[in-house]
Amino acid sequence: MIDPDERVLVCVINRKRDFARLRDERWYRIPAGQFPEGIEAAYLAFFFSRAFGALNGAVHCYARVTGIELSYRSWVLPDEQDHPRAQAVYYRVALGPVTRKHPPVSNPAKHRISFIRTRWDSFQAARTVDDLYLRLR
Repeated sequence: MIDPDERVLVCVINRKRDFARLRDERWYRIPAGQFPEGIEAAYLAFFFSRAFGALNGAVHCYARVTGIELSYRSWVLPDEQDHPRAQAVYYRVALGPVTRKHPPVSNPAKHRISFIRTRWDSFQAARTVDDLYLRLR
């Protein structure tokens, strides 16, 4: 049983190769500048962008965080040495198996999303992105 207060961080997957890396190698990168205080999440959930065609605009899967390390983008993505942020510091988040979210969390209001912090109970109950935002108890 997962503690309902476990933290979940919803992230965006913009490229199919990033999803392939997530699925096959079980890790995801997050710019350290976005979370200078640390990730502090037990799970990452993934919102698919328009690169995914019919799956666009919803959270379709999640995975348990198994480890976090700091690294330069150029180290975690050696094929992108010329990227403008190649020397930026990123969290390389190691993950357990990717699990499908049934039903997916849709975004009918078309909110622009980068990251959303939520709790496990809110994530499991969510049907739309609006349901993910934490509300005071």
